[in-house]
Formats: sequence, C-alpha cells, structure tokens
Amino acid sequence: MRLTRVQVKEILSNFIIEGQGVKGLMELVVEIVMEGERELYKEDTGDVSNGYRGRRIFASGNMLELRVPRTRQRGFMPVILGVLKEQEKEMGEVASYLYSCGNTMKDISGVFERLYGKS
Repeated sequence: MRLTRVQVKEILSNFIIEGQGVKGLMELVVEIVMEGERELYKEDTGDVSNGYRGRRIFASGNMLELRVPRTRQRGFMPVILGVLKEQEKEMGEVASYLYSCGNTMKDISGVFERLYGKS
C-alpha cells in the first residue's frame, strides 16, 4: 500500500483536528500494518477475510484499542502483535525483578511512570 504526500497530510491533519493525537495515529499505523500482513497471508494461503476482533495492547506508554483482522480459517496472527506482546511480557519481568530486589510497589510504579508514561 502506497500513500501519496497529499493523502498522508490529510490523514495527519484529520487526527489533529479530531483530537486523536499520537495514540490515535499509533492505532492507525498498527492496524494498517496488520491489514497488510493479512493480505499477504491470504495470497499465500488462499484464506478469506473474516472481519475483526477487538484487542487492547499496551505499547509505548499508551493503551491501544485495536481492530485485529481475522481470517475464516483462523490461521492468521499478525506478527506485530507478537512483538507488542513480548514488550508486555518484558515489562512484567522487569516489575517482578524490581520487586524481588526489595523495591516497593510505589518505587516500581515511579519507574514505569518515568519510562513508559504509565504507572
């Protein structure tokens, strides 16, 4: 999928006007990547699109509410979700490690607030 400069400017200005900001833009980009992945998957397997399912993912300090594309045979899993899930798992491991080193939940919350923007 290729967008012209005019199309990109229009998309970005719509996000600014609608007040969706960076979070909305991140959601859009991740959804576009997943759509592209599904199209490649369908070409390789002959599978057919079958709507979307909702999914919440924590990424870069934002809770993203995504529409994850599905296929009829249920074999499609977007690679980008795996990457984001690994990031969530890593955050859990960091929190556990900090706690086991004697940090309080308040200390750990402060670290996460500083690094990810969320406590």
